[in-house]
Amino acid sequence: MQLSWSTNPVDRDEKLKLSGNGFFGSTKNKKFTRVSGVYLTNANTANLVSTAHHAFRHNPFAEFPVNLDISISIQQAFNLNDSYPYS
Repeated sequence: MQLSWSTNPVDRDEKLKLSGNGFFGSTKNKKFTRVSGVYLTNANTANLVSTAHHAFRHNPFAEFPVNLDISISIQQAFNLNDSYPYS
């Protein structure tokens, strides 16, 4: 990851972006092009409704990219009540 920002002093527009030299390689050295992305999660049965987080990291060099956007929590995705797993 690398930090990028605008040179406009009124709106710096700071954001993290991939530096292009990680798991998926770089523009000149593409790796894992048959992989659309990687799903990352810390979910387990004990934290599904409290602290579970997830993300999908797209491969910018994928031959067959998938359009996947995870914008809801695991609790919402699996329709779990607040007392899970004790209910």
